[in-house]
Amino acid sequence: MNEEWWERPTCFICDYGWIILLIIILALALFFTRNLWMPLLGL
Repeated sequence: MNEEWWERPTCFICDYGWIILLIIILALALFFTRNLWMPLLGL
């Protein structure tokens, strides 16, 4: 079967879902530990 580039299904979430999950986890970790790192930045 000879597929062209437009016939191939593309799925951003399927290919890069782990990056999205990593960003969410890091954002939540920064949010819940803000009392630890915000005083170090002087905020």
